[in-house]
Amino acid sequence: MHATLTTRAVSDITDELTSSGTVSPADLLVFTFGEFGVDDARMLAMLAHRSAEIKYLVIGFDRATVAAQNALLKVVEDAPGGSRFYFCTPQPGAIIPTLRSRSVVERARSRVRDESDELADAFVRADFAERLSMVEKRIKEAERAGDRTALRAFARALVRARPCRETLTAAHLLDENGASPKLILSHLAVALPDARDTLAI
Repeated sequence: MHATLTTRAVSDITDELTSSGTVSPADLLVFTFGEFGVDDARMLAMLAHRSAEIKYLVIGFDRATVAAQNALLKVVEDAPGGSRFYFCTPQPGAIIPTLRSRSVVERARSRVRDESDELADAFVRADFAERLSMVEKRIKEAERAGDRTALRAFARALVRARPCRETLTAAHLLDENGASPKLILSHLAVALPDARDTLAI
């Protein structure tokens, strides 16, 4: 099957995919919707067929219209180029039977939040200057420890806090030993919208 229906959060799926080291941000498309409509479904179908490099489409929504779900059936059945879909919704029971039958249905797995999650939430809420200050502190701590483990955990927590292309790219780059953590995180500090702005993925 080419689709997974889950109650897990979008950020949990993207974190799991990218932390494997075999999936890069370029392989992913991530979208979140309040109500998922038929036009959204058609747009995703078009992207899946036209973007050969996209291997994973992670779509989160609170609700999905019946028309939208029907529009997804064909593309899920004939996912091009080995594309895989993840549908993240808190109401899997509202998914029509024909789409459910074409998906692997899984339940959420509990996860205990740690210090990295708290730091990531604070980073996302902060303004640009506060973020840069947080980056300086994280870098100094990593240099004293002589280890990138905490920085990598922080980057993965940022993906959970704000799943988008920028955080996914940062997490992927920090897994590569040759990349500069300070440059990566400083860029992320200004690339993410200010906390006072609204982000649409």
